[in-house]
Amino acid sequence: MFRFDPTNRPERGQLRLTPRGTDLRLVSADKTSGHVRRFLPNDDYVRMDASVLRKRDGTGFFIVAPTTSSLGSRFEVGQYRLEMAYRRNNQAVDPDSQVLSEAGVSAPEHVAIDIPWPAH
Repeated sequence: MFRFDPTNRPERGQLRLTPRGTDLRLVSADKTSGHVRRFLPNDDYVRMDASVLRKRDGTGFFIVAPTTSSLGSRFEVGQYRLEMAYRRNNQAVDPDSQVLSEAGVSAPEHVAIDIPWPAH
């Protein structure tokens, strides 16, 4: 387990969780335990087929997992990791698209979101 100490913080944006998995627990100054979360090791995830329908303006999306069930798409209870790339320069696909950049960098930005999927 790793403890985050804000007084000994690296440069902004440099804090990283280990790929071996991490338990994260937020504790108040009076030692009251708050939010607890386990981030699973990278190797615990397996790739699965899914289709994404993105809102035209890019502000939302809908995920569908193919299945042979007559009930349609369904996600089983468990932990999921969604990996995405935001292409700041999409001119290879759309030559007329605007090229975006941050601090002069227009390379794709990669992100992973861990999603706990509970039973409903």
